Amino acid sequence: FLNALDGILIHQDEIEGVIAHSMCGATLLESDHVCLHGKPIILVAPVLKYWENLFGTVEASGYSMKLFHAVVEDVGKRYNTTIESIDPFEKLAQRQSPITIVHDRGDKFAPFSVSELATEFSHVSLVATEGLGHGRVLKSDPLKEAFLRIADKA
Repeated sequence: FLNALDGILIHQDEIEGVIAHSMCGATLLESDHVCLHGKPIILVAPVLKYWENLFGTVEASGYSMKLFHAVVEDVGKRYNTTIESIDPFEKLAQRQSPITIVHDRGDKFAPFSVSELATEFSHVSLVATEGLGHGRVLKSDPLKEAFLRIADKA
């Protein structure tokens, strides 16, 4: 995902900001592409504790954890990284640009509590929604309003 994102960004002269949903938010935070520096970001239902969330989801699904660990190790060797080195929450802390998180309190995939914790950083604001879950939040008025607030500042 990170290679794909950076591959797209390298062809952009300039961007005004970025909106990312779920694991794409984790990917975005991992990117250090120069065109992202200082740009506003909206994270929608972000997975900020990426590898903990991933392992928990796979374990809860009933898939073989032994097989999953083998796949993760193989992918890590192929891309010269470890899954534990991916830390979107830490990368969120390091960013200086304004970040708005729009997240539903009842999200069953990405824990809302982690988004709440992210508000300890002065550049992060949280817009909480109710009853939209992980996907419907994408079509919500609170997300549109967050976008318009950023667009008005541009």
